[in-house]
Amino acid sequence: IVDGTIEEDALIFARVLSEEGWMTPEEYRLYFRIYSMFQKTPGGLPPDLVIHLDVQFETALNRIAHRGRSNEQAVDKQYWHTIY
Repeated sequence: IVDGTIEEDALIFARVLSEEGWMTPEEYRLYFRIYSMFQKTPGGLPPDLVIHLDVQFETALNRIAHRGRSNEQAVDKQYWHTIY
């Protein structure tokens, strides 16, 4: 059981980082080259089952605040809204 997948990282987080200018176009292309190679390995197979929990944006922010993880607390709300 994991709380995220490589697909989530590639298709959501890396895309947003690229769009927001945190990754250069060259870094983004390199990321996807590595991601594509990883998909072809036994460890890169997609999961058999993905369960997506959908909540309202404010509920997600409240849960993030309640967890109290310092790395999440430092993230600007606009970023959470962008990936939401």
